Amino acid sequence: MNRNDRIRVEKGLNAREILDNFFRKLSEKQVRVLVLDEITALLKRFGEFAPFSSIGGAKAVAGYIRDYLESAQLGILASDTSIGAIYDLVLDYSSPLLKSFQKVIFLDPLQVSDAADLLTMVMKKQGKSIDRDVALIAAQRLFGVPQY
Repeated sequence: MNRNDRIRVEKGLNAREILDNFFRKLSEKQVRVLVLDEITALLKRFGEFAPFSSIGGAKAVAGYIRDYLESAQLGILASDTSIGAIYDLVLDYSSPLLKSFQKVIFLDPLQVSDAADLLTMVMKKQGKSIDRDVALIAAQRLFGVPQY
């Protein structure tokens, strides 16, 4: 989807209606793959709103999304930087969203030197520079995940 296809959030819609509109729009546009980056943040955020907030929060959202994914012809690529959050919200409950996923890949953080190199490349791409020592310290403090 592009910027012109953004879903308009009308005043008074609840989180379930927003998800319904989103998945309907995906269907109308015949989208076959959905990328969900930081999936647990998405689940937690939607879980703060009615009706999910009163029926289990983020776990209720995960269950609702799971039902959608099982009925739709939609491939999902989901990522998250928090293994603990993934376990709590996607794996460890009675109707896990993860059962809908065909492959799960856990990636370790980068080595600190590689994370520093990545941080340096990203900064350069943005027209900025960073001292190698500062990049190493940042990478170390960010546990090898420079995107933090």
